[in-house]
Amino acid sequence: MSTSGGLFAQALVRPRMPLHVQGPRLTALLSLRSQEDRTMTARRFVVSGRVQGVGFRWFIVREAERLGLTGWTRNLPDGRVEVVAQGDTLALETLAAQLAEGPPAALVGRVDSSEEPPDPRRRTFDVTH
Repeated sequence: MSTSGGLFAQALVRPRMPLHVQGPRLTALLSLRSQEDRTMTARRFVVSGRVQGVGFRWFIVREAERLGLTGWTRNLPDGRVEVVAQGDTLALETLAAQLAEGPPAALVGRVDSSEEPPDPRRRTFDVTH
């Protein structure tokens, strides 16, 4: 099978979710990390593409909660989605990979990321407006 056959071929050769971030294996990886490796960091992501009106924010909330992250997400007036998430580095890297894929109805064009100062008072992951 050729990988140069456009969107259809790319869908065939690219799995929906990277194998290293699925189910029990992810839970085991996160629980094996020592407490000193779990220093809280925060990142701001801005996701571009067809990301509004497709359940993207609720997808983010579900993934963030599964990863033990706190933070928030919101739609931006220009059609992008903004995410501020905090937790350990592995969980944030995993969320970044999930943002690049998005839910089934989304078409992610780009994910920009930058460091944010963590807010230790935040205990949940919410959709804001």
